[in-house]
Amino acid sequence: AGSGTVTGEFDREVINLATAKGTAYDEAPADTVSFGITDGTLAASGTLGTITVTVATDSVNSIEELIAAIIKSGKFRLGKDLVLTEGLTTYNGMDFDMNGKTISGETSTPLFSFGGVSVVRNGTFHKSGSSGAAITASGSCALTMVNCTIISDESNALHISNRAAVSLKNCTVGSGSSFSTIKVDANSTLFLS
Repeated sequence: AGSGTVTGEFDREVINLATAKGTAYDEAPADTVSFGITDGTLAASGTLGTITVTVATDSVNSIEELIAAIIKSGKFRLGKDLVLTEGLTTYNGMDFDMNGKTISGETSTPLFSFGGVSVVRNGTFHKSGSSGAAITASGSCALTMVNCTIISDESNALHISNRAAVSLKNCTVGSGSSFSTIKVDANSTLFLS
C-alpha cells in the first residue's frame, strides 16, 4: 500500500518455504522478494508504503482435506501430490496454489469441474481414462489458471462450456488422443497469455 507518489512492483507475489519445524534458527528456510521502483521520485528519506505479509501455514495433504477445502472455498495450498479415483466439482470460488504438485487420476468423469470465480496456480492436472476432460469449466464459472499444466491421455484436456470464461496464463495444455486439446463451446470464452 503506497504512501506517496512512488510506485513499484514486487518480482513475486508468493514464496513457498519448507517448514522450519525441527531446524536450528540459523538454518531455517528463507527466500527473498525484490521490489523495483517503476515510477516517481525517491526522497532522501521517508516511508514508501506498507508491506503486508500473509503467512499460510495450513496445506491440503489428502483427498479428504482437498474436498473440505473446496467446500469451504477460500484460499488454500496443496502440500503433496494427490491421485483421485473420482472427479471433483467446485461450486464456489477458490484461490488454489498447487505449490508445484500434481493432481492425477483415472476417472470416469472430469478430473476437476469448476464453477464460480476461481484461481488455480503452479501445478499439474493429469487425467487418465476416456470419459470427460481433465478440466471443465461451465456456467457462471470465471476460472484463471496460472503456471499450470493440463494433460488428458484420452480426452480433451480443457472443456469450456455454457457461458464460462477461462484465462490461461503461462500454461501448457496437451491431449494424447484424437480429441481437441481445448474445446470451447459457443457463448464461452478463452483468454490466452
